[in-house]
Formats: sequence, structure tokens, C-alpha cells
Amino acid sequence: MPWLNASIADRRLAILLVTSLLAAPELATADPGPSPIAPAAASGDASGFTGYLSDLGLLEEAAAESDRLDVAQPTAALSAAGLDQLAQRLVEAGHPETAARVWSVAVEREPSPERADELRVRLALLRLRHQGYPEALHLLGRVAAFGATPGLQGLAERLQCLAHVYAHDATLSRTCVAEAWHGPLPKAVTQQLDELALDPEARATIGGWLSGLLPGLGQSTGGDPGDGAMALLVNGGWEAGTAALLVEGAALDASLLALGVGLRYYVGNIRNGAQAWRSAAERRRVAASQGLLLELGRLDAQSEPTAVPQTRP
Repeated sequence: MPWLNASIADRRLAILLVTSLLAAPELATADPGPSPIAPAAASGDASGFTGYLSDLGLLEEAAAESDRLDVAQPTAALSAAGLDQLAQRLVEAGHPETAARVWSVAVEREPSPERADELRVRLALLRLRHQGYPEALHLLGRVAAFGATPGLQGLAERLQCLAHVYAHDATLSRTCVAEAWHGPLPKAVTQQLDELALDPEARATIGGWLSGLLPGLGQSTGGDPGDGAMALLVNGGWEAGTAALLVEGAALDASLLALGVGLRYYVGNIRNGAQAWRSAAERRRVAASQGLLLELGRLDAQSEPTAVPQTRP
């Protein structure tokens, strides 16, 4: 078959031409002019096909083609700069996991130590935005310890502190924030660090005990007064019904009401009280984290500016 006998360059050129016609049928009659892609494909430039897929908006396919070249044709694979551009476009298109994979390859392929550290910082920022704290801290820790320049090392150290705050790590956040201030901490910052140290499970225990003592009390004090009022009404209703049955001498009916209906709502009330306090603690920790990030941002803005790699994640 002619197709099987054709060279790889000829097959790639045919694919490019067909893809171009499918993407823009009007090109079939218009004068196309010189194309920077077709000569690259015709000459066997496999990386040109990856760039062409990227230009068409087929970013996931471009990343897959780049992975294939890494194995099949390492000498024709994209350079670190090309992978960096592809990763940034993947981030903008909403493909963070694919972008992270591409950036990881770019880090390994980058010959310049300083440039490789910049790519590590970009990858760490992407991981932070998507709550990949362990990998982000690993990347930033490597740059902070073995960075190619003092500027990148200082940047990585500051970003490490931000990562600790993002992850709600109260102990490490308190340490790095104190180091960043180089002096007594403002009262507002100290309060935010105390809020960040709240233990949601310990707070949940308090909320459960409160609802056990008085149905609805845990929910009401935990920021959900509507659920607290409903719990008080429901539990008060079955307790009043049980008491009325006991007064009438219907002990069996009172037992059935208390054990079959009342116990279920009473235990649910305790669980809801615990959850209300747990959720309230989490909200306070999130607010404290956001406040600390703002304070660190203001502090960094007041300090001497450091060269920051241009990132778009």
C-alpha cells in the first residue's frame, strides 16, 4: 500500500495537511502562503508536529505527543523552553495535572541550574493552587537548600512559609512567620496564629457534649441556630411525650417512644452539635490562613524586592 511505503516525514506532512483542511475548510480555496509547520514536518522535525497540535488548541494531544517523543525519538523531543510554554498553555486551559507532568519533564531537561530552579518554583506554585502541599514543599525545600542563586533561595523560603500557612500547619507557620517579621509579632498576627492552631476534633467534642447536655445547644453556639432550634423542638417533643405516657401509666409505650424514636434523634442531635463546632473551627482556620497570607504579602511588599520568575499558574 502506498501509505505503508511512504516515509515517516511524508506521513506526517499528509496528517498536517488533512488536519489543516478539517480545522479551516476555507483554506482549501484560499492562497495558504508559506507555512512554517509543513517544512518542519517534511524535513522530519517531530517537535514541529507537537507545536502544531498546541497551536490548534489540542493541548492534551500535544502533551501526549511530547511524551511519545521522549521514548521514541529523544533527540527530536521538545526543549525545556518549549515544554515550559506548553505547560503554561495547559494551565490556562484548565489542565493542571497535565501541566504539572510537562513541567516535571522540563525541569529534568533544562541544562541551566538557575532556569531549572525557576521551573521548580512554577511547578510548586501550581501544586499550591491545587492543594498539592507535599510536592510543593519538596520542590521549594530543594530550591531553598540548593538553589542556584541567593535570590531564588530566598524566594523559595518565603513560598515555603506561604505553603505552611496554606496547609494550616500551625507549628511551622508560627516558626516561619516569626522569622519573617524579625521582631515582635503584631497582636493581629498572633491572634491569627492562635486561630490557625485550633483543633477541629477537640472543638467537635465540646460541641457534642453541649448538645448532649441541652439538645440544640451545640448547634446554636457553633453557628447554626436554625438547626439548634429544630433539635430542641424535636427532642423536647419526644421527651414531653414520654413524660405524658409515664404519667398515664403507659410505661411500655413510653419506653418504645424513648428508645425507638427519642434515642435516634438525641444521638443525631449530638452528632450535629459536634459537626457544627468542627465546621466553625475549620472556618476560623481558613479565615486565619487568609489573614496571615495578606499580612505576609504586605510584609513582602515593604521589603526589598527580589527577582521573581514570571509565572502564570
